[in-house]
Amino acid sequence: MLIFILSTLTLTITAILGGGIFPFMIATIAAGLSIACLLTHTNIKQSSLLPLLTGSLILILLATWIPLPSGLVANFGSRRTHQNLLAEKAIQKASELALIKPATSYYSITRNRAGTARMILLIIAGATLAALTAKMSAMWKERFVLFMILLITTIAALGFISQWILPQEKNLWWIFPVSHGKPVGCFVNRNHFGGFAALFAAPAIFLAADSLARKNYFQAMLRGFCLVILCFATFMSLSKGAWLALSASMLFATAVLLIQKKWLSSIILISSIAIAVAIITLVKVPNQQLNERLGSLSNISKNQSVAMRLSTWRDSYAILRDYPFSGTGANAFRTVFPQYRKATTRKPFEHAENEYVQIPVEFGIPATIVIIAILICIAARWKSAFQTPNNALIALCVAGVLVTAATHSLTDFALRIPIYFLTVFSMIGLILSTSNIEQDTKHAFDHILPLTGLLIVLLLSTSGKSVYKTDFSDFFETASNEEICRALVWSPTSWRAWYSLCRASVAIKSDEACRFGEKCLSQATQYDPRNYALWEELACLRLGIQDIDGAREAYRKLQELRPWKQISELEIKPQ
Repeated sequence: MLIFILSTLTLTITAILGGGIFPFMIATIAAGLSIACLLTHTNIKQSSLLPLLTGSLILILLATWIPLPSGLVANFGSRRTHQNLLAEKAIQKASELALIKPATSYYSITRNRAGTARMILLIIAGATLAALTAKMSAMWKERFVLFMILLITTIAALGFISQWILPQEKNLWWIFPVSHGKPVGCFVNRNHFGGFAALFAAPAIFLAADSLARKNYFQAMLRGFCLVILCFATFMSLSKGAWLALSASMLFATAVLLIQKKWLSSIILISSIAIAVAIITLVKVPNQQLNERLGSLSNISKNQSVAMRLSTWRDSYAILRDYPFSGTGANAFRTVFPQYRKATTRKPFEHAENEYVQIPVEFGIPATIVIIAILICIAARWKSAFQTPNNALIALCVAGVLVTAATHSLTDFALRIPIYFLTVFSMIGLILSTSNIEQDTKHAFDHILPLTGLLIVLLLSTSGKSVYKTDFSDFFETASNEEICRALVWSPTSWRAWYSLCRASVAIKSDEACRFGEKCLSQATQYDPRNYALWEELACLRLGIQDIDGAREAYRKLQELRPWKQISELEIKPQ
C-alpha cells in the first residue's frame, strides 16, 4: 500500500505542477524516488540484467556529460576538438575584452551539457519509478491501473475545458505562466496533451471487457465512460499525431478482444467510439479548426507540417554519419541540427519529432544498442507476465500503453515530457515482476541502481539552475555575459550562444570588439547556415566595420535564402 501511495502521489503532484517541466522538479522527483526505492523492501526476486543495462545506459550518458579538459575530449574526434577550440578562443577573447573574468573552461563530449543532464535525471526518475511499481502485488497493480485511468481521464476533461471552454492563455492549469506554446492542461502544447489522453484508452477497454466478463455492468459502464472522455479529449486536441496514436490503440485493443473472442466487448468498444463521435458533433464548441484539421487529412502528403517532418528526418541521418559512436549527446539535437537542415523555414525544429530518428542521433549507436537490449528484456518480462493468470490483464493494459506511446513517438517528442515519461515507465514497472508472494527480502543488487541514481542526481544538481535554462532561446534574452560564455562552453555548436556573444561584444562599440562580434556572428551562420536573419545581420555588421567584400558575400547568401530581402547599400547599381 505504501508503494501505491508513493507512486500515485508522485504522478499526481507532477501533473498538478505543470507536468514536471519547471526547474529542479525532475531532480527532486528522481532523488525522492531513488530514496523511496532504497527504503522499501522488495517482495520479488528480479533479474539483474535489466537494472544492469539501465545503469549502463545512465553511465554512458553521464560519461558524455562530465566536464573534461580539452585534451581528453579530443579523443572523441577532430570534429569536437575543432568546435571546442573555436569556443575556447572566443572565451579567451571575451576575457581580453573584459566581457567576462578569466576562467578555465572544461568541455563535455555532449554538445548540450544542460540537455544531457536533464535526460539523465529523467531516466533515473523513470527507472526508479518502474522499480517501485514493480514491487506491488497483483491486487495493488490493478488498483494502480484503475487510478491512472481516473487520473488521466480527469486531466483529459480539464484539458478539454482549458482548450475550448475556459482558455488558460499562456499558463499551465490557469496558474503557472509559460513563455511559449499554447498550453492545454499541464502540457505546453495540444500535441502532447492529446497523446497523453490517448495513452489509457486501451487499458480502459481491457478493464471494461474484464468487468463485462465478470458481469459487473456498473463497473463496465464507468470504465466505458472514461474511455469516451479519453477519446473525446484526444479527438478535440486537434493533434494528428494523437489521432494516429489513438487509432493504433483502438486497433490493438480491438484485435486483442477479437482474438480472445470477446464479441460483446468489441461491440461495446465500437459503440463507445460512436458515442464519443456523437458527442463531438453535438457539443457547442468552435469547430472551424476541427473541420480544417479533418480536411487536411484528405491530402496529407502535401501537408506542410508532414513535409517539414520528413525533411527533418532525412537531414538528421547526416548527423548520425558525423557522430556515430557517442552521438551528439542527449537533448543536443537542438544545438546541432540547424547546421544540417536543408529547409529554409524561419524556425528550425528543436526536435526530430520522431524518437526513432532522434535517439540514435543523440545517443549514438552503442547506447542505442543498449536501449534495444533494454526493450528486449522488457518484452521478455511482458511475455512472462502475460502467461501468469493473475497478471495477464495488467500485461494487456501495459501493452496498450506501450503501443500507443510507440506510435505517438513516430510523430512527436512527448516521451521527453516528464509526466508522460513517468506515466509510461510506471506502467512498465507493473510487468517487471510476476510474483505474488508477500515477503520482506532484500537483494544487494536492488539497492545499486537507486543508490547510484541518487549520487548522480546530487552530482548534476551542483550545476544549479543552469541545467534547466542554458539551452533555451528565452535564456539568452536576459543572460549576462558570464552566462552567455557558460552556454557556449556547454553547447559549443549553439548558434544562439555565438549570436548572443556577438551582441554582447558589439555593445562595447569599440573597433576591436565589433570585429570580434563579426567573427562570432560569422560562426553563428556556420552553425545555422539556412537562417536568413543571421546573414542579414552579418551583412549589416560587416558594412559597419567597412568590410565591403565580406558584406557582399553575406548579402549573396541572404538573397539565396530570401530573394526579396534587400540592403540598399549593397545593391549593385546598373552602369
